[in-house]
Amino acid sequence: MDESLAGQSSSAVENASIPSASFWHKFRLFPSPFDESGFKYWYIYIYGLLALALIPLLAYYFHIVVPPHEYQFYTDNALLIILLPITLSLVVLSYNHWRKGVRGVFEAIDSSASGRHLSSRRGASHFGEEYRSFLNEYQNKLLSSQRYIIIGIAVIASGGILSLLLRTYFASPYSLLLFCILPGGVILGYFLGVSSWTMLVTGYYLRAVTSRFDLQIEPGHPDNCGGLRPLGRFCFSMALPILVGVVFFAIYGIGGTLYPALLPGISDTTRLGAGVGLLVFDIPLAALAFFFPLWGIHREMIRQKELYEERFAACQAKMRQQLWSSIDANAFDEARTIRRQINILQMLHPDTLDYPTWPFSRRLLALYLVPQILPLLSLVLPLFMKH
Repeated sequence: MDESLAGQSSSAVENASIPSASFWHKFRLFPSPFDESGFKYWYIYIYGLLALALIPLLAYYFHIVVPPHEYQFYTDNALLIILLPITLSLVVLSYNHWRKGVRGVFEAIDSSASGRHLSSRRGASHFGEEYRSFLNEYQNKLLSSQRYIIIGIAVIASGGILSLLLRTYFASPYSLLLFCILPGGVILGYFLGVSSWTMLVTGYYLRAVTSRFDLQIEPGHPDNCGGLRPLGRFCFSMALPILVGVVFFAIYGIGGTLYPALLPGISDTTRLGAGVGLLVFDIPLAALAFFFPLWGIHREMIRQKELYEERFAACQAKMRQQLWSSIDANAFDEARTIRRQINILQMLHPDTLDYPTWPFSRRLLALYLVPQILPLLSLVLPLFMKH
């Protein structure tokens, strides 16, 4: 009978892992080869669009008729033209690094060398089915037509921002600058929407893990994150593309403030607006990518820590009462034994174990917070430069 039950348990564990492996073999982050190509052959898109944007400058160089104000665009925005391709390259590289870890993080919270981090609330035999259903929902949402809402917003926003920035350089509806730069903005906006959708959906389903499954925390795990450090690193890598943009555009604002000759066509109001934009939009987006997926995990870790503290306190109170009873009965040999037990119990104290409440280390948190200083500096620096 026992052997039969053991065989059923082993079979359940094996069946739980097989569907997951099958799922990842067929998994797709993007619905179409075109979307995939934007991140696989990113250098062709970015530097091809840069070449397209430089057509008016080349036309001016070869003495083809180009309105002077269009040539002035390049002299006024030289720093931006240099920094933008570098920024976009680093953003795409960091995004590609993140997307390669999607499978790994879902497998890491599914199981580990020491055992499963997730469990079904209906019993171990149901986990494989429930987790397979969870992963299928995640895949279907990634491929959902709802992604066009985010893509549309990104395309409209990119085209609108470019039109606003270039309005002073457009002499007529037939401006060469308009036809060369705006298509690039639309294409970049499309891929921005595609990548944003994948990150939003992934973050949402990581957040949903604790509402669908029970989470197993290992307070004494060597990673000091309850065994969930891969999850914290993954969410940091999800915020990294945003942080790269924050850092480079903050450097753009700081450089323009310290050396105004680099941005001769940009007013102080524009620089101030750029700094405010970074604070209002980019930093909250980075927080959304980093903290939002982890918030449910954080709350569950806090709940389990509180339960652990209650259990520890109850056990300590019980042993303390036994110690007093032994002393009152003059049973000092028994009291010394209980005292040694109490000393052993202190090794399990929550503070001794440094029971974690976030699945990331302090070092990773510092790496996340340090870049946030630069936008604030780019906003405050112009105010001090006036005095």
